[in-house]
Amino acid sequence: MKSADKIFDSIKTYVKKTFRRNDYDKKAAVTACYIYEKGFDYFKIGKDKVDRVLNGRVSFVNKVFGKNVLIIGKELSFYLRSKYPPTGDKNLMGMISNELDELFPMITSPAFYFHVFEKHENYVLVDIWAWESRIASQIADQFPYNYTVPEDVLFKSADYEISVLQNHGKTFLIAHGPEGFIGTRVFIRDVSQKDMETFIRGLGAVREKIKLIRVSKAASDIGKGFSLTIPIVETEPKDYPLVLDNIAAFNLGPFLSKPWYSGLDIDFVMRVSAYSFVCYMISTYISLNRLDNTALELQSKISETNKKVMLLAEVQSKDITSKVLTALAAKVKETTPPLEVLDALAVASPQGDRYQQIQITNRNVSAMMLTLDPATAIKSLSTNPAVEFVQLVGEPQKDAKNTYKINLSITISDKDKLEQALMIQKNIVTASLPSIKVGDNSVNTLKAPSTPQPAIKTDNNINSLKVSATPQPSIKPDSDIKSLNAPSTPQPEINSDNKVNNSLKTPSSPQAQFKSGKEF
Repeated sequence: MKSADKIFDSIKTYVKKTFRRNDYDKKAAVTACYIYEKGFDYFKIGKDKVDRVLNGRVSFVNKVFGKNVLIIGKELSFYLRSKYPPTGDKNLMGMISNELDELFPMITSPAFYFHVFEKHENYVLVDIWAWESRIASQIADQFPYNYTVPEDVLFKSADYEISVLQNHGKTFLIAHGPEGFIGTRVFIRDVSQKDMETFIRGLGAVREKIKLIRVSKAASDIGKGFSLTIPIVETEPKDYPLVLDNIAAFNLGPFLSKPWYSGLDIDFVMRVSAYSFVCYMISTYISLNRLDNTALELQSKISETNKKVMLLAEVQSKDITSKVLTALAAKVKETTPPLEVLDALAVASPQGDRYQQIQITNRNVSAMMLTLDPATAIKSLSTNPAVEFVQLVGEPQKDAKNTYKINLSITISDKDKLEQALMIQKNIVTASLPSIKVGDNSVNTLKAPSTPQPAIKTDNNINSLKVSATPQPSIKPDSDIKSLNAPSTPQPEINSDNKVNNSLKTPSSPQAQFKSGKEF
């Protein structure tokens, strides 16, 4: 139990330390390695704080995306200001690279940084710092830096000042201002007032702007007994180089020495890339197989659907029912109803005449009529608007009773004219009749006199007229018919179904009776 508690406490402590370190890494803007003659030190630099750390280990995120700065101390760098023709930075870099061995013969394998100090019409003054390149390569395994900066460049102040530093028997005078570095000089002996005055005069036009001389506590003997117009101030010592106070707000862009991906472990990245590529190829192969199977299934379904469509099209092409129905509907629409043709013949024929045989073909009628006066009958038919054309076929035949039997070829008017003529005749007949009660779905029948009446039946073609031996009329409509006793004067019969089922009757002649079904 105690061992388990110890393990739990150790895990808890490790987690706290890890999160504390991660939080500090997030707050730290810059990780710096200050390298000098006898070694190097590591620092974590925040916005207002500089802390010394034991090593240059940084997180993976800071290694790739952070600012890891290698600062070349003044003891390890050499400074020179030189004149060059006025040209661009790229050309200046080429010129300095070609002259580097002559400018710094004391360096075996130099690395350098340059900065244009002043530009004139005919020349430019260029500040050049150089150091041994192997210094940086030695520290690369321990500290993954991506910026390399000479210490002099980091000197910067709100006003024009001179900083005096002393280290390992060397005294450094550095002039700096709001724009940064102005000039420097190194002494390996005590600095006198004359040395200071010479250095100030060498600053050129800037010498009038120098407001203060800051002397570190290690070089506190310098300045004692000097009679200078510029005040000298002794600064409190710090456990880190003074330039680190300026690095958090310093523009490190021009000092980038390695790209962001230089902090990556190339072997690890290559292995991950290879494994990822293999996984990608496997997943792609599986996806392609699935796509092939899906494509085959879709192709099979499409083929089946095409077969069904072709079969349906073949069935539809063989099925003529719809075509027949369409043609039949058009034919029926164009055909004149036989009942209307019969109504037209009844209206147009003279009273007393009757038809013995009628054959109807749409608007064309072949009829055999029994009449006492053929001329009057033909004239009555031809002058009626319901009839378009009348022609006598053959010669009239006269029987013993002076009744003529004539064959007629009649053409009925078209639908519009026929309906109009029937409507006019119906209005005339209605106006001449007394009021007749008509019940619901019933037709009143007028009883005819004792004269025998012909009965006519038709199945669209009227083949013959039959004379009934019974003196009473016989009318059989589809609906129920109630009988009404008519007065002594015979009256015409009117059906309410827009069909004319009766003819005008007179007491002197036999009257035609019509059946409203298929028989007339």
